[in-house]
Order: sequence, then structure tokens, then C-alpha cells
Amino acid sequence: MAKLDHDEVLEDLADELAEGLAEGERICTNPGPEHNCGIKGLYPDLIVARKKKALRIYEVETEDSMNDVAQWENYAALGVPFTLIIPAEKLDVAEGLLDEHGIEADIMTYELDDDGDIVFE
Repeated sequence: MAKLDHDEVLEDLADELAEGLAEGERICTNPGPEHNCGIKGLYPDLIVARKKKALRIYEVETEDSMNDVAQWENYAALGVPFTLIIPAEKLDVAEGLLDEHGIEADIMTYELDDDGDIVFE
């Protein structure tokens, strides 16, 4: 798979999640160094919220960023459902790290399809 840019994956994830939002829910993203929205002083890549209540947080990882376990622990400790977005070929690595560190998180994978579009599973 070609190496994907973190913010490109984040943008496509936000677009995909936006299609399934319930009335009153919104998405806020923190691409790159931006701090557009946070929760308890932390800035995950994407927050789904209703009014000012976070409903779920997402953190996008790339092939090069699969080692920030301390950050995953912090997000998992927030008491908000947490989903880790990872390259499909890193699924075993992510599952192993989550298990080894006792981190509660859902996992969603992504990869490029034959047309070069990002597909989430």
C-alpha cells in the first residue's frame, strides 16, 4: 500500500462518519498541530459530539505513528468510547499493543482500493 498522509486519512474519515451522524451530532477535527476541539485538555484527531458532550473519539495512526501507546492510554481513560484508526496491515501490531497495555479501544482499519481511494473497515 502506498504511504498515506495522516491528514488525508483524517479528512476522508470525517467525510465517511458525517454520512451517519444523527440529528444534532457534529464532527470536529484536529489535523496536524491544530487544536480546534478538545476533551479534558487532550486533542484527539476527531471528536463526534452532541452539543458539548463528546460521544466518541478517534485517533488516526499511520505506518510511522503506531507507537504512541501513552497517548492511546490517555484517550482510553477519558471515559468516552475510543476508536483507533490504523492501516490494515498493522492490525496485528495494534491489537498486540492494546492487549499488552490493557487499553480499551475499538479498531477501524483503512487501506487503498484499486482506484486509490481510502476504504475504511
